[in-house]
Amino acid sequence: MEPKKAYKFCLKCASPWKYEKNKFTCANCGYVFFINPVSCVVLIIENDENEILLVKRKHPPKAGTWDIPGGFMEPGETAEECAIREIKEELGVDLQNLKYLASYADRYEYKRVNYYTIGFEFSAQIRTLPKVAHDDISQFRFFSKHKIPYDKIGFASVAKGIKNYFLEKYD
Repeated sequence: MEPKKAYKFCLKCASPWKYEKNKFTCANCGYVFFINPVSCVVLIIENDENEILLVKRKHPPKAGTWDIPGGFMEPGETAEECAIREIKEELGVDLQNLKYLASYADRYEYKRVNYYTIGFEFSAQIRTLPKVAHDDISQFRFFSKHKIPYDKIGFASVAKGIKNYFLEKYD
């Protein structure tokens, strides 16, 4: 469901909204609510065999699909701080050589509402291999460039980011 159908009333006074191009305006109190992308971070972690780490999503949306580690930024947090926190929460490991790669826009449907996202993609290394999956993931596995299960990756932006990573690295 698009935000203009999901948000029907002003967050301040509960009057009906007027929607126009990515913002809601309340005719009663004048409050303006913007539909801006939600910031998140994703990480491409490569091992010594040039394989990248994929994680299987434990919860909706897209439960059971492959993804790369990451998550939503918290208020006051930089993208780099988010990357460090998320990998610690999900896999219990520390990052090294964190490097910004690109950003990708996508949609994240949660409880039947579409949220627009902007994902900041980083590459990094980990010193120790994860022992168990934590937090939002049910399992993890390293995949070679030619065995990435693109048809089982939950988000188009993640699949695009992985493809671009390998294109830039090996071309």
